[in-house]
Amino acid sequence: MTSFLTSFLVNASAEEMATFYTSVFPNSSIDSEFRAADGSMIVVHFTLDGLACNAINAGQHFPFTSALSTTCGTGSPMAAHRASVGG
Repeated sequence: MTSFLTSFLVNASAEEMATFYTSVFPNSSIDSEFRAADGSMIVVHFTLDGLACNAINAGQHFPFTSALSTTCGTGSPMAAHRASVGG
């Protein structure tokens, strides 16, 4: 089975972003959070109307843009190869 994960790189607003978008879209939730030892947020895993997403706090050198990253997870190396070459 193929799964997709959309990731957003932000400077320090991952928690705020996930909270906002999960309040806007139906069938959405914040699924898990990963925090540093000092309690600061690093990654928020959330679902937007069935779409798995990450918001990652990457620091001041990575302001939010309209760009995003999509990761395609497959069950085997052959499935990954087929997905990457379109066959």
